[in-house]
Amino acid sequence: MDVSNIERHFADLQIIWDELRRDDKLPEQADVIVVGGCLDLGLAERAAELYGFGISKKIICSGYALPGMKLSEARMLADHCIELGVPSDQLVLDEDAQNTGQNITHSALLVGRVDSAVLIHKPYMTRRFFATAKAQWPEPQPNFYVTHEHITFRDYLNKRDACDTVRTMLGDFKRMDEYVEKGFQIPQSISQKAKHAYKKLVDAGFDVR
Repeated sequence: MDVSNIERHFADLQIIWDELRRDDKLPEQADVIVVGGCLDLGLAERAAELYGFGISKKIICSGYALPGMKLSEARMLADHCIELGVPSDQLVLDEDAQNTGQNITHSALLVGRVDSAVLIHKPYMTRRFFATAKAQWPEPQPNFYVTHEHITFRDYLNKRDACDTVRTMLGDFKRMDEYVEKGFQIPQSISQKAKHAYKKLVDAGFDVR
């Protein structure tokens, strides 16, 4: 896969991006903001933005240290939140979560019983993050609201490693069904248009992570 291949198939990739995104209307206030584990600082920027809006004064940053890294995902996200004006005492770190399910279950343990939670992840991970929360957050569950950095697919690719992003995004699309079968997520509808686009991309030789 190379950038020229991405350009040739951009329309189909845009369909996958749109299918995987979820961006809810947020409440005026929520009990907690949960930031999923990854190295994308756009998550911290969205969390800091919502903190500034007064939506919640508690932010959980989740994610372990990947092999070879000195800092955990949680610490990197939290540090960026602090750089953007969030007081350190408003941040709770979970540096042990090694996957999306643990991002959810560990956060639930840290925060206890709450009525509302805002979930933040990469744009193309938001539907999966919601589906994981609905499957794995212990009862009684809060009302979940999902959001992400507000950015176009084109700008997102321009700011990141485009090939790596596309591989990961296609992998997340594949996991929309696979992880339901494993009990990691609740089932969600997937449009025929997106399924067709995914098949075209795989047939065109796109890698799936």
